[in-house]
Amino acid sequence: MNAAWPLSFRWARANGLNKLIPWHFLTDEQGSFADEQFNKERTDLREVRTFAKRQDCDDFAGFLVVDGIITERVIYFHPSFTSTPNSFMINSEHPDFWQFVRDVVIPDTKDWQSEADLTKNP
Repeated sequence: MNAAWPLSFRWARANGLNKLIPWHFLTDEQGSFADEQFNKERTDLREVRTFAKRQDCDDFAGFLVVDGIITERVIYFHPSFTSTPNSFMINSEHPDFWQFVRDVVIPDTKDWQSEADLTKNP
């Protein structure tokens, strides 16, 4: 498989984006266990390369893999951690990383913001 992440994700990481609480962006190695779980529970033949996890639950986001190439398409999923097909695992799909950030990550981050967080990193 071509292990190159999409440009949008590489650019965001290169410019210091590694989390927008409650979402944390993962390395290739950190997301591999979620990739394996997605494969166990999928109801079709699609694959993902997981790049993000929500800290307070088992929500993940992964780029769709097609013919061994990581595409821009993002699948937002919540595995049940069983080894049986889970037709409810996929929460939503997004055409690219920035659309996922706009539609999911930013609203979640807005809900999590607090004055207490400012004392940690003023």
